[in-house]
Amino acid sequence: MRKKMINRYDGISLGVDIIFYVIFIVIGSILLEFQNINYNETTYAIPIFYVLGFFSLVSYFINRRPDDYEFLFFGLINIVTATYISNNYIYYDEEILGLGICLYTLAIALNKGYFTKCLMNKNDNDMLPKLISVILLTILGMFVSYHFVQGITVENLLLGYYFIGFGLFGLFEPLLKITIRIPFVKKYLDIFLSKENNMNENKKDDENKITKVRKPIKKEITKINKSKK
Repeated sequence: MRKKMINRYDGISLGVDIIFYVIFIVIGSILLEFQNINYNETTYAIPIFYVLGFFSLVSYFINRRPDDYEFLFFGLINIVTATYISNNYIYYDEEILGLGICLYTLAIALNKGYFTKCLMNKNDNDMLPKLISVILLTILGMFVSYHFVQGITVENLLLGYYFIGFGLFGLFEPLLKITIRIPFVKKYLDIFLSKENNMNENKKDDENKITKVRKPIKKEITKINKSKK
């Protein structure tokens, strides 16, 4: 029987990821569609982050994976960000929202970065899609935060484009995960990673050999110096 490219467990996991990031795109599209509504952008940013926090927690409980708490932390990050903005937005709306998104982006980068490191330690191929996602989302967040704080663009448009960009960049991760599960792609990726691991192991062996050679030489130099004294 032909081996399935994606097993049932991975299928559910990837499906949840895709739906979650599509929600970001839908929210951003709604903001752009109703951009002329006369409301302060901070007013609807607060419930949006709370809603995203709720969906993050739901995604975590649907998509429970061993030793993977990324969506749980993601949900908490959204809730904390919404609470921070709601407690401070009466002072300089644009700056608070910009700072909130900056902290939000930093927290997400640290969250995803930590689990990327965990995948690297396991030599899991999924580390590559997650790493790319971390880089793209960090660049997007820094760009949007800067424009909010500087106040050099229309805020409601920027917020809409931010959520759309976040959703699109986030979608790269599950879509790339699907791509690297294609048999011939996985084959060459495994070869590449195995070469990298072998190079690292050879480097460590060389360093150990150099250390072993240095120790006796250092001892002899110490003896010579003592005899001269």
